[in-house]
Amino acid sequence: MRGVLTLMVVALVGCPPVRSGGGEGGDDDDDAGTLEFAIVDPYAECGNGREPGLEVGPTNEAQIAVLHLAVSEGCCPEVLLDAGVDEEERTITMRYDLSRDDCECVCILDVGYGLDGLSAGNWTLLVPGGLSATFVVRG
Repeated sequence: MRGVLTLMVVALVGCPPVRSGGGEGGDDDDDAGTLEFAIVDPYAECGNGREPGLEVGPTNEAQIAVLHLAVSEGCCPEVLLDAGVDEEERTITMRYDLSRDDCECVCILDVGYGLDGLSAGNWTLLVPGGLSATFVVRG
């Protein structure tokens, strides 16, 4: 039987957009020995008008840094991140909600966050807009 872990993180981003120190997610699965996955330090900020893209790389042995470029237009949205993790298929499917943008400016937003607590091996990250990246977690 396939186990899927769903995690939601909420971070508020100030105006002008700044990196948020908020938002650590927890493990929604109560089974012993399951993945202790978390989305850490989520933020949205004005980018440099780049084309959509996805940059994924390690920050240390257990954490992966993600930068999703040119996600949408906005300025200082509330950032809601939700992830479905399929341990058997080794995929992470991200969902973003960039809402409640009350600032009076418009730019192309980049979204960044860390992925923590993944088991060692190859993983595939799927993000809104149809982009994906495969990365290795060392263990």
